[in-house]
Amino acid sequence: MFTSISPFSRSFLLVLLGAALITACNSSDTTSSVDTGDVALLITDNPTSAYDEINVVAEQVSLVGEGLGHEAHLMTKTVTFNLLDLRNTFRRLSKCKAPVGTYNKVRFRIKDVELVKYSYDKNGKETRHSNKAHLKKKLIDLTARKQFAVSRHHKLVVKLDLDADKSLVTDPATEEPVLDPVTKDPVFDPDATVDTDEVPTDTPPQEVTPVLMNELGDVRNLQTDSFDLCNTNPDQSVDCIQVNVNLDTVVMNPALARVTTGISGINETFQWKVFGHLDVITDTINALHVIEHRSQHRTYSGTLEVVNDQIGLRVSDTTSYPVTIDSDNLPGVYDSAGNVLDVNALGAGVNVEVIGMLGLTGSLKPGVIIIPIPVPCLLY
Repeated sequence: MFTSISPFSRSFLLVLLGAALITACNSSDTTSSVDTGDVALLITDNPTSAYDEINVVAEQVSLVGEGLGHEAHLMTKTVTFNLLDLRNTFRRLSKCKAPVGTYNKVRFRIKDVELVKYSYDKNGKETRHSNKAHLKKKLIDLTARKQFAVSRHHKLVVKLDLDADKSLVTDPATEEPVLDPVTKDPVFDPDATVDTDEVPTDTPPQEVTPVLMNELGDVRNLQTDSFDLCNTNPDQSVDCIQVNVNLDTVVMNPALARVTTGISGINETFQWKVFGHLDVITDTINALHVIEHRSQHRTYSGTLEVVNDQIGLRVSDTTSYPVTIDSDNLPGVYDSAGNVLDVNALGAGVNVEVIGMLGLTGSLKPGVIIIPIPVPCLLY
């Protein structure tokens, strides 16, 4: 059982690229006369305790090679996304084409970063506090640990990791945010790394080491065992990924109660959040957990503690929430590699991400609980 949570330090791995590439994957270097290969981008975010949302407006994403002018533009649209939606989970980016060749960097341009904190009064009324960050640099080059190639014979998987705690500049003596002397806004200096995998497409793939995917979108093309999860871009184009559902998939309504009817409980009226495993070759997600999404659903990070047999989550030095777990309606418990865990894995001192909602009494009702572990390399 839990009760309080001590904030735990989290490095948020993002990748602004992520959402960016979800909306578009055009390459200005790609024409019908140019040989191209498939590129899949995954984004993830290990959390930061400083804010509840970090909303990034990205303007451009590209792969950069060593040759002068060797740059493949993957995204040229302006998109906005919340990095902290992806704490300890991955989001898959739209299937992309890029010119065949060798690259060593991922480049992206940021326009704005919004930092958001929420507070609650004794009646549970929510107040949103928003600050713009001062960007120390807007154009960021992420150099990969090794050169990577785009080829017709494999799919390139790019995983971007941006460390939130290092990106949010703080005074080492006080641990308070450093403010820009002119704008008085917190300073945001992106700190990130890139990893890549080359997945053969002309031979049968090996079993994939799972990672936990986290996708939000509209349901379309609903079938008896699958549906398309789609997002509409500002230019009204639509990007979709197929989600496969089986008898073990947990489906929850907006009150975070399990729906016994399974996929027949899913409809095309509302947005749905999907947790599951990505098959990068078929570009589909095998769903573990599907939740009818509401704006009250948020991610809370902290440490579980048990006090007088009561479980709680401490999310900061001053804030902790009692966690309500109904034994007849258990939340899904997973690690960040996508393994299904028993609820008994929860206990005092365990760092977790809770996707849930606060009740009027201040108790936290969980839908999904994620226990972070070091993210493994993707093996195929």
